[in-house]
Amino acid sequence: DPLGPIEAINLGFSNRVFGGQFGLTLNAWDMLGIQPLDNTKWRFDLDYLTLRGPGLGTSYTYSAKDIFGIPGTTSGGVRLWGIRDTGTDILGGGRGANDDHPLYRGRASWRQDSQTLSGFTLQANLQLLSDQNFLEQYFKNEFDTDPVQTTHVYGRQDLGYNAAVGLVGQVNVRDWVTDTQWLPKADFWLTGQSFLDLITYSSQVGAGYGQLQLSNVPEPYVSPTDVASSAGRFHWMQEGSVPFTLGALRLSPYLKGDLAYYTSDINPDNGGLGRAWGGPGVRASIPFSALFP
Repeated sequence: DPLGPIEAINLGFSNRVFGGQFGLTLNAWDMLGIQPLDNTKWRFDLDYLTLRGPGLGTSYTYSAKDIFGIPGTTSGGVRLWGIRDTGTDILGGGRGANDDHPLYRGRASWRQDSQTLSGFTLQANLQLLSDQNFLEQYFKNEFDTDPVQTTHVYGRQDLGYNAAVGLVGQVNVRDWVTDTQWLPKADFWLTGQSFLDLITYSSQVGAGYGQLQLSNVPEPYVSPTDVASSAGRFHWMQEGSVPFTLGALRLSPYLKGDLAYYTSDINPDNGGLGRAWGGPGVRASIPFSALFP
C-alpha cells in the first residue's frame, strides 16, 4: 500500500452540473489502524465539487455465514453521503431549474439480505433521502436502475410443495411520493400445483392493513382516487389452467378470479367495500434456440 489508506484519487472534468470534481477514497480500517473484520469493506469518501460544495461520506459492506449457528448466508451494506450544496440542480427533461433544495443534502441507506438453508429469507431496506431530487442528481445510475427506494422489512418462508408464506412491513418516509404503508401485510402462496397431470392451480391469500399517503408536491394527482385513507384488506386469488402443447406452441387456457374486502371505502362513512372480478384467458409461448460453434 504505497499510498497508505488512500485507495483512489478521483478527478472529474468541469461541467455545468457539478463543475470540477475532486475526491479521495480512503480505507477506513487502515486510516484508523484497526484490523479489518473478516468479509467487510469500510471506506471514507472526501469530495469537493466546485459548483456545488464539499461532500463527505462512508460506506460499509459485509457478508457472513451461519449467523447464530443457523446455516445460511447474510450480506448487506450501509452507505452515508452528504453535501453542503450551494448550487442549482440541473435534471434535464425540460423541467428547468430546481433550486429549492435544502442547503445540506444527503442520504442514508441500509440493505441486508439473509437466506437460510431451510428456505427462510429476510430482507431489510432502509432508504432516507433529504429531498426528492437528490438521488437523481448525484446518483443517476442508481436512480435509473436500482429498485425503488422503499423502506421495508420482508420475511418469507418456503413451505415446500410449491407453497410459501410471507410478511412485509413498509413505511413511507418520502413525503414527496404517493405510496402505501403496510402495517403489516401477510400472504400465503400456492404456485403451480398440478392435479391429475392436467390442471395447474395457483392461489394467493392475503391480509393486511394499508395506509395510502399522498405526496406533498403541489401537482395533479395521478388518479381521482388518490385520497389519503386507511383500510384493512383481505383477498383470495385463484387461477386454474390446462396447459397443452400444439406443435411448437405451449398453450395455457386459464380461468382466474379474485375476491377482496376492504374495511373502509375512500369515504370512511361508507363502511366496508367488497370486490369480485374474474375472467378467462390464454397464454402462449414458443422457445427459440440457436447453436454457435
